[in-house]
Amino acid sequence: MPDVTVWVTKPEGEDVPSLETLGDEVRGLDYVSRVDVQTEGSVLSVSFKGDEAEQEEIELTIRRAGYEIFKVSHRES
Repeated sequence: MPDVTVWVTKPEGEDVPSLETLGDEVRGLDYVSRVDVQTEGSVLSVSFKGDEAEQEEIELTIRRAGYEIFKVSHRES
């Protein structure tokens, strides 16, 4: 199962959901099995079934919530 770690930034002056709420939105994706939210450092660690298409949908979900993606790291577990 792939794992991806996503560092996000909150745009200045934007009204975006909390990181915990963002984590809940990502958890709502059918293929996501686990999301760990680290508010210090603004990091989401996501375990999911799938490949690049599913990872792109995770990233799109984050962007749609109003966050910018600073960095993405992935590894196979």
